[in-house]
Amino acid sequence: MSTSTISNELWQKIGATIKQFHQHGIYHHDLNAHNILIDQDNKVWLIDFDQGEQRKVADKWQQANMARLRRSFNKEQQRLENFQWQENHWITLMQGYEK
Repeated sequence: MSTSTISNELWQKIGATIKQFHQHGIYHHDLNAHNILIDQDNKVWLIDFDQGEQRKVADKWQQANMARLRRSFNKEQQRLENFQWQENHWITLMQGYEK
């Protein structure tokens, strides 16, 4: 994920993209900030599915997957001074996820 500013609309798009995968039972073993890419058209891509798998749709693993992503954003914020992440971005991402 880039260190440039991300709009609220794009945060929601990220959440909606992850939700689409979850609705189809697609589990991303390593869902983190580095495995979310945004192209020049603001299309969201999830990458690095080498340990991913298809699972029965269930809240438990989906919530754990999202918690892992949130920890990743918080970790990168601590590690990189120019990482454009704030807690309110999580709320916006989750609005997109929950639509």
